[in-house]
Amino acid sequence: MMWWDGSCGAGYPGSGWGMMHGIIPLVFIVALVLGVFLLVRVMRTGSAPSSGRPTALSTLEERYAKGEIEREEYLEKKQDLGA
Repeated sequence: MMWWDGSCGAGYPGSGWGMMHGIIPLVFIVALVLGVFLLVRVMRTGSAPSSGRPTALSTLEERYAKGEIEREEYLEKKQDLGA
């Protein structure tokens, strides 16, 4: 006589596949929470997370603020950048 102890096939408790029924929803919930976190972050800052590198316009503005370039050069380069 064969006793059912949960070790005789896919999908039964105790088999390797039975554990997947708990892991898949957990992975889905973690991905959902991460997605909501990133969405809130983007909405709060008004833009997607950047790579941390300064843009050309911010570099130009910084140079102008430091006095490295004159107003005319600043305006010309700003127009070239399309800003």
